Amino acid sequence: MTRYLNKNTGIRKLNRISGFLAFWFLTLSQPRSLTAGYIHIYQFVKDGKSLELLHKTQVDGVPLALCQFQGRLLAGIGSILRLYDLGKRRLL
Repeated sequence: MTRYLNKNTGIRKLNRISGFLAFWFLTLSQPRSLTAGYIHIYQFVKDGKSLELLHKTQVDGVPLALCQFQGRLLAGIGSILRLYDLGKRRLL
């Protein structure tokens, strides 16, 4: 998990999930395939004793790196960097 500081609502936790990721090691010509990648956003509840799922956002590739950048989430997805902001239903 990674800390994510939202300037309005406080510290959140997030996690990256790669669903149904398959690798082929037979030849180099067969690339990995991905059916879905997700970023989950959690909030601490009950004085930090448990987590509550806030958002689950599907992404186009494998979320390899996540960090906080100027109150937003900077995500390394495949070979691309994306900057996300927290919306009401999902990452924007």
